[in-house]
Amino acid sequence: MFNDALKNGIIEFTKGTKEFVSDLPKNIQKLNDNIEVLMNGIKKVVYYIVNPIELAKILWQFTVVNSFNICLVICICGLILYVIGVKKGAKWAKVSFFSYLTIQVFNAAMR
Repeated sequence: MFNDALKNGIIEFTKGTKEFVSDLPKNIQKLNDNIEVLMNGIKKVVYYIVNPIELAKILWQFTVVNSFNICLVICICGLILYVIGVKKGAKWAKVSFFSYLTIQVFNAAMR
């Protein structure tokens, strides 16, 4: 009885080992791909740490592209607040409008 259980265990172990060995090249390739993606990410982070001007350019472009939608939402919310009686709503509308204009002027000047 013990011998049968031992034989069955060894057979199951060898089946699992054969599957593991047969899948080993595929698993190593997956590991290689994952390490490559990780190293590319680390390389980008280090690049932007060493070159903060490049990071500032990306952030500035993001600001310029999204400034219209952000300032528009703030301006409309400010106007709605002003209409319902909140006096600071007018201030928010003015500030968002002039901040949008300032962003666009700086962007045009930097080209």
